[in-house]
Amino acid sequence: MLKNKNEKNTHGFFNNLKFMIYEQWLFEKKAAVVPFIRIISDIALAFMGIWLPKVVLDAITQSVPVNVFLIQIGSLTIALMLLRYISYCSEQAIFKNAVRFTELNSGRIGKRNNTIESDNVYYVN
Repeated sequence: MLKNKNEKNTHGFFNNLKFMIYEQWLFEKKAAVVPFIRIISDIALAFMGIWLPKVVLDAITQSVPVNVFLIQIGSLTIALMLLRYISYCSEQAIFKNAVRFTELNSGRIGKRNNTIESDNVYYVN
C-alpha cells in the first residue's frame, strides 16, 4: 500500500529503538543497560589498543627509567584486561537475556525436558 507524500511516518527508526529499549526495560532493567556498557567498553578497548603502542614507543625514545616504563605499560595492560573482562561479561549477559526473552515470548520457559539451567550448564533431573 502506497503512502501519500503528505503523510508523516509515525514509526521511524528512533521511535522503534525507543520502543525496544522501553520494552526491554520493563522485562528486565539489567538487560536494557548491559548493551550500552558493552558498547562503551568496546570503544575504550579500541582506543586503548591504538594508544598502547604510542606509549611504548614514547617511553623507549625518551629513555625513561625501567620502573616508570613498567608502571606505564603495566597499568595500561591491567586496564586492557579489565575492559576485556567487562566486555566478555556483558556479552554473556546479553546472550543470556536474549535466550530468556525468547523463551518467555515463545512460551518455552521452564519446559526444557526435565533439565535445570544454571549459567549455560544444563543438568538433567
